[in-house]
Amino acid sequence: MTAQAFMDFFSIFLWPLALAYVAYLHRELSAVAKRIEKVHDEHHAHVAQANKDFATREVVSALENKLTTVLNRIDDKVTRILEERK
Repeated sequence: MTAQAFMDFFSIFLWPLALAYVAYLHRELSAVAKRIEKVHDEHHAHVAQANKDFATREVVSALENKLTTVLNRIDDKVTRILEERK
């Protein structure tokens, strides 16, 4: 096989086949990149929703303090009412 015959074979068959394969790989990689971006966006949306749904320790602690204060005031009022009845 001469060099000219090899170049003809390469330019007619191998080069277009290689280009087609590269185009196929590019399309597949682009599709995978889009899927990764979609999953990434869904993950961030899930994290944001979870942060909205779940209370932080500080919020729960503040709510506990407020509830304790209200219950103590109710206890004081009930105690005064019962003492007045005696």
